[in-house]
Amino acid sequence: MVSLYGLIIFFFILVVFYSAISLALSLSGWLQKQWIARRCVPDPGLLAVIDERIDRLKTLTFKVTVPLVLFCITPFVLILLFIS
Repeated sequence: MVSLYGLIIFFFILVVFYSAISLALSLSGWLQKQWIARRCVPDPGLLAVIDERIDRLKTLTFKVTVPLVLFCITPFVLILLFIS
């Protein structure tokens, strides 16, 4: 039963945690694009560079988030769930 709770909690925390980080990265990319548009820099290559950097950061974030949630956050949540 604990393994089922662990699996459910792991995926729930992963979805919430990764979505929040992904949202923050997307917001920062959007703000950078708005700043470039406001400065009237007509180079479309800058927009592509921003998109590539945000995508690379999202990929790296996912690779870091999965082990962090699996080995650090989920065990503590399970312990707190069964203690209280």
